[in-house]
Amino acid sequence: MYLSGTRSAFSFVHGILRTTVFRTGLLRMCPCVLDWAIGNGTCEQAKKSADFACRGNSACADSDTGLGGYRCNCLEGYEGNPYVSPGCTAIAVLVLMDTMAMAEKMVSVALLSTPNSQR
Repeated sequence: MYLSGTRSAFSFVHGILRTTVFRTGLLRMCPCVLDWAIGNGTCEQAKKSADFACRGNSACADSDTGLGGYRCNCLEGYEGNPYVSPGCTAIAVLVLMDTMAMAEKMVSVALLSTPNSQR
């Protein structure tokens, strides 16, 4: 978090959501930039841990904040949420599925609009 031109770290805990600051919306008056990372170790260290967050078809990237931690990003050609199993999905597969669904709809419309068609 950057405050008045200085750099500082904020450790999030779910209890803060119950505080007056969050409930009354006072944070809207505080200009800030959110830059986050998981943990404070490197990707190399995190990959050895049982709670490593990156799922399938994703890559780990060390945080560039200087405070440690890492993030997960979908590999090129994939999209989705790299933190939720099974991970990122191939874009081509999604496009193919959408194309097939559209083709099926077009065939159905063609059959319904053709006079004397045998169904």
